[in-house]
Amino acid sequence: MAFRKVLFAGLALLATGAGPAPGDPRYVHDADQLLQADLIVAKVAYLLQTNALGHCPRKTALPAMLVLDASQYPKDWRPFIAAQWGAGRYPTVEAVVPGGPAEQAGVKARDAIVSVNGRDFNSQLPPLTDAQETGRITAIHDQIDAAFAAGPVTLGLLRDGRPVSVTVTGTPACWSFVEIGRGTGHQASAEGKVVTIDQGLLTEIQSEGDLAFVLGHELAHNFLKTREQLDAKGTSFGLFSAFGENGARLRDSEREADYWGVYMSSWAGYDPLSGANFWRRHSRMDVNGLIAMSHPSNATRIHDLEAAAAEVSAKRAAGQPLNPDYAHFRTTVGH
Repeated sequence: MAFRKVLFAGLALLATGAGPAPGDPRYVHDADQLLQADLIVAKVAYLLQTNALGHCPRKTALPAMLVLDASQYPKDWRPFIAAQWGAGRYPTVEAVVPGGPAEQAGVKARDAIVSVNGRDFNSQLPPLTDAQETGRITAIHDQIDAAFAAGPVTLGLLRDGRPVSVTVTGTPACWSFVEIGRGTGHQASAEGKVVTIDQGLLTEIQSEGDLAFVLGHELAHNFLKTREQLDAKGTSFGLFSAFGENGARLRDSEREADYWGVYMSSWAGYDPLSGANFWRRHSRMDVNGLIAMSHPSNATRIHDLEAAAAEVSAKRAAGQPLNPDYAHFRTTVGH
């Protein structure tokens, strides 16, 4: 599988019926909010993935830019999307992370990607049709992934009607693809290569530290290959999965991801207590009530997160490297 090299915009407007006219003020504000959400998730994910480099099994390089395509949207919405973000015939840069490789190389929002390493980009992709579908954006992901896997990438861009050539060298990073989901739920998930955070959960985020812990927890699942390990042990994820030894394995995998989430956010420069502070607020909403049996209790999670933060702080004070050791941690926190 090609490496996932670009933080793509995973957020699409939930559109039904006829789309708005270009520049319709009833939708412009919401679209701007979605763009800002995409950008802050991309920024925090970039910091997490680049600072965890020595602690993940699979490496990549990230240019830190978000790319969208008209195929992600219904036909009636495309004039609005084109006016708002520039997406038209070609895949288009939605935004670049400030200070990231793409910005430093001169890539700008609304740049249309015409060629990759001298090859016409659209000719390598499924054709753009009137249908809203995922096949074309998946091919875009794979093509750009493959290009960055080979090293620096020269992008042929179209900017305000003028051709521009830019060469981008991605920053070495841990491999994973991070996106905002289209749902309004209050969960985040990881399935081995993709991390998804619901729009509803973003409404609970009060700081970058909050977001760093949430994304760090899910990225840890991918880095630790949690799903693969659980599958190898015959773990069930069905209706009665929370009982017995099966449930114990599920809960322990979540505790391990919490522990790593504290380290992940700390490596990226955030307060190690961010996880405990976030979960203390999040638990009051009882939004995880339906999955509590397959996860540690809220009290256990807060206790563990505080203990992990104390471990990180103690190591820093002693001048020790911040290397996670979950097996040792389990023996110290009990439960």
